[in-house]
Amino acid sequence: MTIGLFLHVLAGAIGLLSGAVALFTRKGEGPHRFAGNIYFISMIAMAVSGFYLAALVPVYVTMLAASLTMYLVVTSWLTVRPNQKSLSLLNGAASLFGAAVLIFGLFLSWRASNGIQDSLGTFTVPAPVYYTFSFIVMIAVAGDLKAIIWGKFIGKFRIMRHLWRMCIPLYIAASSFFVGQEQVFPEPLQGSFYLTVPQYVVIVLMLFWLVRSAISKPSRRAPSSPG
Repeated sequence: MTIGLFLHVLAGAIGLLSGAVALFTRKGEGPHRFAGNIYFISMIAMAVSGFYLAALVPVYVTMLAASLTMYLVVTSWLTVRPNQKSLSLLNGAASLFGAAVLIFGLFLSWRASNGIQDSLGTFTVPAPVYYTFSFIVMIAVAGDLKAIIWGKFIGKFRIMRHLWRMCIPLYIAASSFFVGQEQVFPEPLQGSFYLTVPQYVVIVLMLFWLVRSAISKPSRRAPSSPG
């Protein structure tokens, strides 16, 4: 195992564990904030190493997924940082990166629509995968434009923006590991529904926290750290 692959696997494992803790713990409390910080660092390491490894082959869909993960995690982390005015340059740079990821995703979607898709061994990546990633980036970039117009992240929009941008990368990591690497699990589990459960749990919990944030009363104390 190369150093890059070892770093990618290690960071991914830490990201899955810390992300699970952040999802199941009470938002804003110490354990949640600590797990969120670990999740942020590990997911960035996983995405960077994953992009590097995919670029060597190359596997463009993995490069797109890694870029999307970096973009969503960074913008989610910036959303809940204090002193938003002092972070305006970072937010602007992250938004520009998101626009670049969107262009990349649209290009890969165009290629896929013309029958040019990535192959992972004997598996050919379906075209809807490229479309889905591109659609997610499009929503995120639209959210960036909305935030730029507002001038800052406020109220429930701030919390919900943070939540979904942290959860989607966790979903990608969970599906990539439990479904994409099913050969590391016992044979009876390979190809079974049980390996898809973790990724569905992430989506269900994301929707739960989004709905709860949407219907809850505004808090007087804004969050100051990721999670």
